[in-house]
Amino acid sequence: MTSITFLFPIALAVLAYVVYPSTYDPTSTTSCLILPTDASWPSIADWDNLNATVGGRLIATTPLASACHDPNFDAAKCNAIKKNWLHPLTHEETASSIMAPFYQNQSCDPFTPRSQPCELGNYVTYSINASSAEDICAGIKFANMKRIRLVVKNTGHDFLGRSTGTGGLAIWTHNLRTSRVIPIYRSSSYNGTAVMLGAGIRGFEALDIAHKNGLQVVTGFCPTVGVVGGFIQGGGSGPLSSIHGMAADQALEYEVVTAAGETTVVNPTHNADLYWALSGGGGGTYAVVISVTVRAFRDGVIGGASLSFSREGVGIDTVYNMFGHLLDLTPSLIDAGIQFGWLVTRQAFVLGPLTAPGFTEEHIRLALKPFTAKLDQERIDYQLNTTSLPSYKSHFEHHLGPLPAGRYLADSMVGSRLIPRHSLIDSRTALVQATRSITENSSAFVVYIAANNTMSGTKQPIADNSVLPQWRKAAVHAMATLEWEFCLPREDMMARQAELQKSVIPQLRRALPPDAGTYLNEAEVGNENWKEDYFGDNYERLRQIKRVYDPTDLFYVEYGVGSDAWYRAPDGRLCRT
Repeated sequence: MTSITFLFPIALAVLAYVVYPSTYDPTSTTSCLILPTDASWPSIADWDNLNATVGGRLIATTPLASACHDPNFDAAKCNAIKKNWLHPLTHEETASSIMAPFYQNQSCDPFTPRSQPCELGNYVTYSINASSAEDICAGIKFANMKRIRLVVKNTGHDFLGRSTGTGGLAIWTHNLRTSRVIPIYRSSSYNGTAVMLGAGIRGFEALDIAHKNGLQVVTGFCPTVGVVGGFIQGGGSGPLSSIHGMAADQALEYEVVTAAGETTVVNPTHNADLYWALSGGGGGTYAVVISVTVRAFRDGVIGGASLSFSREGVGIDTVYNMFGHLLDLTPSLIDAGIQFGWLVTRQAFVLGPLTAPGFTEEHIRLALKPFTAKLDQERIDYQLNTTSLPSYKSHFEHHLGPLPAGRYLADSMVGSRLIPRHSLIDSRTALVQATRSITENSSAFVVYIAANNTMSGTKQPIADNSVLPQWRKAAVHAMATLEWEFCLPREDMMARQAELQKSVIPQLRRALPPDAGTYLNEAEVGNENWKEDYFGDNYERLRQIKRVYDPTDLFYVEYGVGSDAWYRAPDGRLCRT
């Protein structure tokens, strides 16, 4: 048996809870989950037995940045960690590290003083490097029996802290990397080519698997995001959404381990209610997904573009007039199967990347002509670059690469709202004014991501699913973003987080209908209206399904369905409400 009796992780766990003591006696009730400082915490022998059960794949958490703090300081290692801290791949290869700075909580990062203690804080205490359904089942049973918080972690890409938890045992699905192309998948819902992806497959890997077989599959904008976890289970918006739909619309079947420790297949005809919930109702909530099989499409030419101009010498009214003109053009672009994003900062106006399946460069320039004509009329000096590349992967590499890392960093705090198609007309003035106010008077900027999210004609979901209904009426997803600067005091960043929550997002809300909705995967922390915004009319049905498959609410994530069955105590443990 491989022992996991590491003194350093245990010392970290104890230190974390001594520094932040509870104001009550958690041992006086069984309504709370336990922490390492509790007398009922599993013994070293218990953990060793679990480790043996999972073939030596139990990992005691040592925070990634521990080399930056005494007594384990190592200058060379620390410098390397600091250099790469903002890059997602740095965190993905560890069982416990996460990317959201708010939830990292500065308990152990490379930017705080060497003398500051390295604590576990919000990080899980142990993880199982799952290689099979049996490993997952063992973790579920252990957490259930010992009253320990269970966490599901894939890559750690999550703005709402759903892949970590104080005192938790994580099921780390990152190394479930099996994949298979299915030339003819047959079911009552679909007959055609499909691809099975293990839970650990990330966007860049899915791109490669599909590309080698002359196919496309729907992925996200960031290539290091796991396809099978919160991305597809939260809906999943990406560059191909205008022409193929959202990621959840492509799901043919899931292989899962339930809260009862049972492995089963979930599809539109078998466990149909669970299929509905998994396809858009939020990750980490209903079961642990081992793999998903998705619809695949024949690969082909993808047009692309980017356009930008400097604001230097361009009047502020002109800049936001151009923003309004792009709102006007959005419906015709997305109806043509184009997906694109744009933003205004205090320095520049940027459109792109634009994804246009089947388009030549000439067709792209023609589609953008109404906008570029306005720029020419105002004598704005802009740069327009167009491409028409032979495959989705080559397009992605050019406009969203380099692969595998991509261009997105783990240094953001975000909040978002969906913009209904009718609001592009009804709320045009309010949207322009809100964007101008946010950009010119706050620390934030707003990224607008346009896609045709309606499902009609030949573009249909595999089956009815729980994607937030507001997505089907939305033309644009507006995401407000602020930078988290690690070199500044955490108090300054918390003030910036409060600015996002109390000033920036409310401005977007006021410009839009109250029921516009929010993309769960890019939602803000602290939203009191999370049930309505993130799940809408689906919430009650999702809650009923969770009661069937997870009657004890073992699977908990913040802002997830059923999460109000728990509250977080002062020392971080979960307690029953």
